[in-house]
Amino acid sequence: ATLAKTGLDPSKIDDICVGTCHPPSPLYASRAAALSAGIPDSVPISTVNRLCSSGLMAVRNIAHAIQTGETSLGVAVGVESMSLK
Repeated sequence: ATLAKTGLDPSKIDDICVGTCHPPSPLYASRAAALSAGIPDSVPISTVNRLCSSGLMAVRNIAHAIQTGETSLGVAVGVESMSLK
């Protein structure tokens, strides 16, 4: 929905970082969600598990990559709420 709302071209995304905790298969869930959203399979995805701050860590990782010039456009995502489990 975010891609549709913003009009962002998914092929322009350089990197995706997904924060998640206790998933059965974090890499599969991350890639499946990206593909379902129309993001090309050539866009790299990493996941981070830091329990209570996974989403914040994803934001930090992407922000750092942008600040250092490693990435010009990145997406940070959190996929769940540990407190709702």
